[in-house]
Parts: sequence; C-alpha cells; structure tokens
Amino acid sequence: MRCGLRISFLGVRELCAVLLVVVVVFAMRGSLVAGPDGRPRILVIYDNPVYPWLPEYACLKDVLSGLGEVDYFWGSIVRNFVDQMGAGRFVEGRGYRLIVVLHFSKGYAREMGELLEVGLKKGCSFLFLVQSEDCNVVLRDIELFYSYAEPVCNVCTGLIADHEALVGVWCVGVREWCVCGYYSVYREGCFGVVSANESWWGERYALVVLGRVYKGRVAAIAPYIFAEDVYDNRVLLENVVRWLLGLEVRRAISPYYPLKSLESERARLLNETECLRREVECLRNECEYWRRLIEELRANYSEVLEKIPDYRVLKERVLELERLLNETRSELNATLSEKELLEERVAVLEAEARYPYRILGLAVAVALLAGFYVGYVVGKRRGGGSGGE
Repeated sequence: MRCGLRISFLGVRELCAVLLVVVVVFAMRGSLVAGPDGRPRILVIYDNPVYPWLPEYACLKDVLSGLGEVDYFWGSIVRNFVDQMGAGRFVEGRGYRLIVVLHFSKGYAREMGELLEVGLKKGCSFLFLVQSEDCNVVLRDIELFYSYAEPVCNVCTGLIADHEALVGVWCVGVREWCVCGYYSVYREGCFGVVSANESWWGERYALVVLGRVYKGRVAAIAPYIFAEDVYDNRVLLENVVRWLLGLEVRRAISPYYPLKSLESERARLLNETECLRREVECLRNECEYWRRLIEELRANYSEVLEKIPDYRVLKERVLELERLLNETRSELNATLSEKELLEERVAVLEAEARYPYRILGLAVAVALLAGFYVGYVVGKRRGGGSGGE
C-alpha cells in the first residue's frame, strides 16, 4: 500500500513539473519572439552563490534592460525547461537571441551543454561572465577555458584588438574592484580581443574573447571588468551585447572620471604615513622588549637551569656516564698496549722457533743426499762384481 502511494506521489510530482512548464510557456506565448516594443529577448542564467542582484552586475543589468526584455532564471529552472521541452524548443519558443551565463551548478552540465550547442546552431548568442572554473565543464565544448588568477587591483590595459564590437574602446580596467581571471581559447573563429598586461601575471592572457560558433556568436569577459563603470568598461560591455544581438554598434563616449583633490590626496597620504610610523614604532618597541628578555635569559641561564630538579638529576647522570666512559677508554688503551706487547713477543718466539726447524730441515736434506750416495755406490759395486764372475 505504501509503495503504491509513493509511486502515485512521484507521478503527481512529475505531472506538476510538466504542467508548470506548459503554464509558463503559454502564459508568455504572446511575447515569445520579442518584447512588447519589438525588442530582443535576453535570458540570464544564475545559480548559488552568484546572483544578478549583486553589486558587480549592476552595470550589466542596466545595459541589458536598455537593449531588450530580460528574463532572470535559476539554473535549476532552465534545466527543467531543457529537460522537459528540449533545448531547441526552449530557445525558439521563448525567442531568445542572447543567453547570459553568470553561473550554474556542475550537476546541470548536461542540460547546459545541450542548451549551448543547440542554441548556437539555431543562431542564439551567448555571453559568459563566469567567476568559477567549475563552468569549464560546459565552456570546454566550444574549446574555451576560464582560469582563476591572483587578483590585481587598480590596473588598466590598452592591449585591445581592432574589432567591430570594440569601436570606441581604448582602455579597460578597474579602480575599486580587481581582475582575477582570464580565458584560454583554442577554437577556430574565436579570438582574445582584450589582453592583460604582462606585468600582471607574466603573460598577455585574454580578458575578453569574441567569436562565431556555428550560426551564433560567443563572448566572454573576465571578472570584474564588467563590474565597474570606469575607463571604457561600459562601452565595451554595451558594444559586446549589441554585437551579440546583431544590433548596430554605436561609438559611445567614455565616462568622465573625476580627478582626485590634491588636498584630500595629500591628507590621505599623510594619514597613511602617520599610521605606518606608529606601526614601525610599535614594532621597534616590541623588538626591544624581546631583546631585553633574551639578554635576561642568557644572564640567568645557569642559575635557572640549576634550580630545575630534572636538570640536576640529568647532570649527575651525565657526569657518571662521562666517568664510565673515561674508565672504559683507559681500559681500552691498556688492552691495546698489551696487544702490542703480545704481538712483539709472538714475533720473537716465531723467529726463535724458525731456527731449529731450519737446522732440522738441513740435516734431513744431508741425510737424504748421503743415503742416495751410499745407495748409488753399493749398487754400482754389486753390479761390477756380477760382471767379473
């Protein structure tokens, strides 16, 4: 009975998900292809912990809302749409001409990869503003890779290529934010059009990538160039979005960045200098304290050690071991001396023993020669007597 109720509950849940997708599609059927004033439709995909209401996306939201009708969907919602409807029906049915990807869970990689491939084949464009290397599970499908880098702050670059989407862009960078990533692109038709200075990370890595894939267009901007309206950042962002949507790229005017007041800057530097002076003085006092403490410990070193009970026991034990060592060393030296005397005595005895053996050997040799000679003479005489008879 419980099993049947569980199956029924699962069936109802799936049915509700399908009905939700159908209701959303039909509810917006009147504005599927374009907005009420004919403006293009744009989809922004985000997921935890990256949200479009964060301050770094304020400039992006302003640019997108000025160019089209924007939908902000969680990655899980997009996943359900693609899973239930298919990527092709989702893109064509909603009439999306641009999909902006901020972040998505790695668990949605299959659906996001399908959305990317099918969307590009149907002429939809994609803008990647990712901040995590986890998104490479989908970016690698178009041979694009994001890499985190050591943050650099208050920097700008003028290494900008000649491209139709970069009209009026002469310098991009950050003041209050930082640049903490770059892209590597290996796909034919995609290029790095804005590069980092070599002083940042040792090489001229791509900060902005533009290209054409299948029938669509692709762009990627490294964080956090899109977060700050300084230099030509807004011009870059707006022109890239226009290029992705197939709109005319306008020559925008770079924002005026007010110069800092000389007096306020002088006061700030004086304040920082005074803070540094106080810090140096504190460090100097601390060093002096530790120096006196070390000198005091050195002066009372022997006295402090003598007061430690374990130290006295160990000292007595060490003295005893040293005494035993000296005794053992003396015994060893005496043994070595006796050994040398014994070796000399053995040598003398060997020399004395060799002389009798030499005499004995000589006597044996003489006896052998005498015996041989006597035998020879006797044999010869016997032989002569037999011949006379």
